[in-house]
Amino acid sequence: MATRDTFEQSHEFTKDVLRLIDHIGNFRVNRGLREEVQEKRAKALVQAMKEKREEKQEEIAKKKAEKQKERESKMTNLTPEQQRKMEEKEHKREIKRQNKKLIKIAKK
Repeated sequence: MATRDTFEQSHEFTKDVLRLIDHIGNFRVNRGLREEVQEKRAKALVQAMKEKREEKQEEIAKKKAEKQKERESKMTNLTPEQQRKMEEKEHKREIKRQNKKLIKIAKK
């Protein structure tokens, strides 16, 4: 008996939901209100994108700081000759990275 009651309740609930959907479908919004809502949505989207971009930048800065800290700790354990070689290697990598950026810009 309890199953039949829950079934009837869910059936009534479903019918109510469908009626509500039909009612909302027939609802019309005036142009001014529609434009206002669209503007608010656009602003919210821009704000969300801005926050996401800022979070990414913070994460990148954090990773950079960790990487720099790790590099400095490695450098303290190396001999001066090893430090010089490591710096040369990093310098070459940086030049290579910059050249790739220039090539991408030139292709555009």
